[in-house]
Amino acid sequence: KKKLFVFHSAFPSYEGPGKLKNREDKKVLGTDKEKTQYAHQTPYYRKVAEECVEAGVSVDLFLFPNCYMDIATIGTLSSTTGGRLYKYNYFRAVVDGDRFIQDLIYRLQEPIVFDAVLRVRCSPGIRAVDVFGNFFMNNTTDVQLAAVDSRTSVAVDIKHDDKLNEKEGAHIQAALLYTSLGGQRRVRVHNLALSCTNQLADLYRNAEIHALLNFFAKKAVHLMLSTPYKTIRERLTEQCAEMLACYRKNCAAPSNAGQLITRVHEVAASLRQLSLETRGSARSR
Repeated sequence: KKKLFVFHSAFPSYEGPGKLKNREDKKVLGTDKEKTQYAHQTPYYRKVAEECVEAGVSVDLFLFPNCYMDIATIGTLSSTTGGRLYKYNYFRAVVDGDRFIQDLIYRLQEPIVFDAVLRVRCSPGIRAVDVFGNFFMNNTTDVQLAAVDSRTSVAVDIKHDDKLNEKEGAHIQAALLYTSLGGQRRVRVHNLALSCTNQLADLYRNAEIHALLNFFAKKAVHLMLSTPYKTIRERLTEQCAEMLACYRKNCAAPSNAGQLITRVHEVAASLRQLSLETRGSARSR
């Protein structure tokens, strides 16, 4: 099991495997055609990445572009294998040198395991329906990662599709099978027991805003391959408004019909920054 470091600065336009065409078109940004800029131009890099996953090889990309590089296509080498991508636009040693050295040293010294397989199991009433993040899946249950480090994360969409027992609660198990640096095959299991309630006020009181935003961000990145960027931003805003409107209707004190939430302190403490951080996420690219 190995980690591969790739240092690259040129657009791969020469004849041969992996040749790409310059498809940069700033005119499509902000239009329905913007999603075409994020789709893979060729399946070559995806196939190479899948072969790396099967061999337990993680790929880190260090890119030094001075012009268009089609990172949407090349970047699949790192995103599929559980690696990292670092980009230094118009690299200058005086300005970017220290940051590059620090990034490289960190990746060389960071604890890591290889050839990992993640599976999520749920108790009756809930089930995992989708997974978002950087990984490879060749079936509907196993998340394969060529490498896992302390910053590796995936978001799992858990669907509530049956009645839950408040006394028994809900249970989620995440099991990770991996190979250590010493070559030992190990399993790490995390079990999570959650309380169930039929009171929306309790649900909002215990909401974790950063977990919500992390999930929304990963799902938004996944949707960028098939959905216009404008639609994704609008959906993020709508989700935030729907959650606050639901809180106002079912949990907050009575207020004027034209107001979503009358006062800041009426919002559950866990969600007071939701609208601000959602707006910030929607504005980022």
